[in-house]
Amino acid sequence: MCGIVGIYNFKGNVEKHDLYKMLKQIEHRGPDYKNVFLDKNIGLGHNLLKIQDISNLSHQPYVFNNLVIVYNGEIYNFQEIKAELKTKGYTFLSYGDTEVVAKSFDYWGLDAVKKFNGFFSIAIYNKEKKSISLIRDRVGIKPLYYYIDSDRLIFSSEIKSIFSDDTICKNINLDTILLSFSTNLWLPYYNTFFEKIEMLEPGTIIIFNKNGIQKKYKYFKPSINIKYKKEKNAIILFKESMKKSIKYKSLSKFQIATFLSGGIDSSIITKEYSDLNNRIIDSFTIYYKERENKDLKHAESLTKKEKIRHHKILVKPENINMQTLDEVIFHMEELLMDKVYISDYLNYKAAKEEGFRVILNGQGSDELWLGYIKIWNIYKFVENNFNKKMLIDSYFKKNIVFKEKLSNYSKNILLNILDEYISNNILNGYQKEYENYTIYAIKTILHNLLLQEDKLSMAHSIECRVPFVDDNKMLELGLTIDSNLKLFDKKEKYILRKAYEKILPKNIIQRNKYPFPEPPNKYDSVIKLLCKNNWENIINNKIISYLIDTKKYSKLDYYNPKELWWLLNIYRFTEIFN
Repeated sequence: MCGIVGIYNFKGNVEKHDLYKMLKQIEHRGPDYKNVFLDKNIGLGHNLLKIQDISNLSHQPYVFNNLVIVYNGEIYNFQEIKAELKTKGYTFLSYGDTEVVAKSFDYWGLDAVKKFNGFFSIAIYNKEKKSISLIRDRVGIKPLYYYIDSDRLIFSSEIKSIFSDDTICKNINLDTILLSFSTNLWLPYYNTFFEKIEMLEPGTIIIFNKNGIQKKYKYFKPSINIKYKKEKNAIILFKESMKKSIKYKSLSKFQIATFLSGGIDSSIITKEYSDLNNRIIDSFTIYYKERENKDLKHAESLTKKEKIRHHKILVKPENINMQTLDEVIFHMEELLMDKVYISDYLNYKAAKEEGFRVILNGQGSDELWLGYIKIWNIYKFVENNFNKKMLIDSYFKKNIVFKEKLSNYSKNILLNILDEYISNNILNGYQKEYENYTIYAIKTILHNLLLQEDKLSMAHSIECRVPFVDDNKMLELGLTIDSNLKLFDKKEKYILRKAYEKILPKNIIQRNKYPFPEPPNKYDSVIKLLCKNNWENIINNKIISYLIDTKKYSKLDYYNPKELWWLLNIYRFTEIFN
C-alpha cells in the first residue's frame, strides 16, 4: 500500500521538487521510503508503506526495460503470475509483487491487468512511446485522481497532492454537493467535490501522450450473469471462495487485525482469519456511551467463543471536535455524509497505536448480497415499474437534506442533476430489479464506502483489505448467483447465513441487518455547539449561501441536527481547501 504521483508536462520539463511537494502531501500513505523518476518532461513519484517485501528490492518508481511503474495496492496472486513468467524466461530478484507487476506489463502489455487478483492503482510510463497509462482496479478500492489542461497532466492517489501546484484552482463542485444532498452515500464514482479534478473510474485504463488523452477504455464492467441457482452449490462455492480470499489476505510481514462490527460479514472474516492462524488474533469494535450497543454485544459473542483479543474502542462525545472533524475532512477530501466517518477514523487510529499495518474489513458484502434491502428506502421502489419522475418526486426530493431551505439556484438545477444521475446509475437494463440495484450499489455506495476505508486507513498508514470484493472469485460469485438465493425466506444475505449457520454464534446468524451505528442523538448537542460557536462564519459562507436560502433561514434554530451536521461539514470543507 502506497501513494503515487506523476506529472506529464506538454510544454516544458518536470522539476524534481514539484514531485517531492506532491509526495509530501501524501506521505501518510507511505512513510517508509520515497523516491522519484525524471525523464525531462515526465516525472513519477512514490511513497512506500512496506507490507510484503521489507527489503529494498521493491522500491519504486520501478524501472524495467522501457517501462517505469508506480503502483499502489496488492496483487494477491503474484506468486502464480511469477511462476508463469519464469516459464517465459523472466528472472526475479525481489520477494514482493512490484517486480511481478512490471514484468507482467512488459510481457502481456496492458492486458496484464486482467490477470491481477487484488486491488490497485497503477501508472506506467512507456519511455519508447512517451506515454503514461493510468489503471484502476475493478471496483475502485484504490483511488486515483488526475487533472489535465493544455499544459500538463498531473495525477495522484489523493487530490491534495494535485493541489500542491498553486496554479490549479480549488473550485468547489456545487453540482456534486447538491447531488449529495439527495443521494447521500450513493454518489456516483465519476464525481469529485472539485471542478476539473477527475477520478479515474474503476476497471478503467486511460492512456496519455503529448497531445493529451490518447485512449480510454474499460477492461472490466460489473454485470450480472446468472450461473448458480441451486442453494447447495451456492453455499459450497461461497465457503470455498471466502476461505481462499482470507488466505490471500493473510500475506503480510506485519501484524493483521480485523474490524468486527458484530454483523455477519465481519464475523465471517474474523472467524475465517482466526481459523487460519495458530495464534490469538486481534479485532477492533466501536461502541458509544449512552446507548444500547448491539454491535458490541454481538461482537463479544464471537470473540469470547473464539478467544480473540478484543479491542473495544469507545467513541465519546468529546471526540467529535473541530480538530478531529478537520483531520477527517482533510483526509477524505469530500463532505462527511454521516458521523460514522469520525468513528471509523478513530478505529483506525486505535489500530495504528496497537502496531497494526493491515486491517481486514467487511465492506462490499451488502452491495453484492442485497444486505441493504431493508435499510435504504430506495429498495421499496423495486416492485414498481419505476420511472425517473416517480423516483425523483417520491424518493430523492422527499429524502433530500434541507428540502424547502434550498436556494432558488439549487431548486432550478436539481431536476437536471437527478435526471442525469438516474440515467447513468439506476437504469441498468436488467429484467430483475434486484439485479439493477446490485449494479447501482456497486457503481455508487460501494465505491464511496471503499473510498472511505482507503482514505481513513491510509491516514494512519494502514492497509485496509476487503475480502468480499478485492478477490476476483468473490466478486464474480456475487455477480453470478441468482438474487432469489441472496434474498430468501424474508432474510437478506441468505447464502451467507446458511453457509455459516453452524459455525458462527446463533445470535449473529439470526440478527437483522442494520446500518453501522452513528453516534447517538446526545452527540448532536456537541455538533450544535460547534455550529453555534461558528454560526456567523457558517451562515455567511459563500458556498452555503449559494446552495441554501440563508437570508430566509438565518438562525441556528431553523435547522435540524442532520442539517447542522451538513452545514458544519461544508463550512469546514471550504475552509480546509480554500
